[in-house]
Amino acid sequence: MKILLRHLPRVIPCVLTLSAVTLSVITTPAHPQPAPYPSKPIRVVVPTPAGGPTDVLARIVGQKMTESWNQPVVVENRPGADTIIGNSFVAKSAPDGYTLLVTVDAAVTMHQFVYKKLPYDPAKDFTPIALVANSYVSIIVNSSVPANSLAELIALGKASPGKYTFGWGTLKPRLIVERLSGLAGVKFLDVPYKNSAPTAQALLAGDVSFVSDGLTAYKSNIGKGRFRLVAVTGTQRASAIPDVPTFQELGYPGFDTGVWLGMFGPAGMSAPMVEKINAEVTRILNIRDIRERVEGLGLEVLSRSPQQFADLIRADADTWGPVIRGIGLTLD
Repeated sequence: MKILLRHLPRVIPCVLTLSAVTLSVITTPAHPQPAPYPSKPIRVVVPTPAGGPTDVLARIVGQKMTESWNQPVVVENRPGADTIIGNSFVAKSAPDGYTLLVTVDAAVTMHQFVYKKLPYDPAKDFTPIALVANSYVSIIVNSSVPANSLAELIALGKASPGKYTFGWGTLKPRLIVERLSGLAGVKFLDVPYKNSAPTAQALLAGDVSFVSDGLTAYKSNIGKGRFRLVAVTGTQRASAIPDVPTFQELGYPGFDTGVWLGMFGPAGMSAPMVEKINAEVTRILNIRDIRERVEGLGLEVLSRSPQQFADLIRADADTWGPVIRGIGLTLD
């Protein structure tokens, strides 16, 4: 007992210190952990009007994401200025994964060459997330034009420079004809339209000899024999039009893709978040009925990792930048 009392002055501070440490561990709150993504609604911006292929595709994917993630994925159309308005909105948003963009290839591969002043840097202000689909681009000829093949169309153009006109509603299809013209040594007169709808009407009316465009707006009249397909982009023939040869088959390489659509976020998104969204989009597009719906729009489902997608963007910019500079094309 005497020994215990003798050491008590030293024991008491130790006990008090241990008690304080224990109490501190019990009462000090742990650092709050971020909620798992997604924990609130996601906005997917589409920089084109409602009802077009980009909009429909975004809604198909968004609905499935809503079902699997139990969070609303809301598509918001912000059209205007050749997709620049919607693209700019996303570029300036927080990189938290709750504002995404589904847009066309020109936004990140060509706009920097045709617009002198963009409100964003296409190469720096977006995070590539997922390549979604490819819209085949075909050369579609009015049946009144005496050309049953691409070779015959080129021959007509060479025989009468400037006589035969082509319509286009978006940038990539126009550049496809410009590149083809350069390779073939022929000159066609281009006629711009706002989008595919008036371009298709112009072809039907005979206001232009042919168009360079996706298939969606032309399918019904192709079936009625009013239009004739003579070439299509891609490394292999499109399953929707297996009788139409590719440019490559016809001796014109470098037309591997048409107009592709992709999902982006603002610059600075975390790699794990990007991978999670990419995996979900890929899963959705590989569902059989989803793939069939996408193909029914005249689109081809494409899947790439985020890095492969970024590589495609750089390769496309390297391909089409010189074409744009070569023809001196500006849009502002």
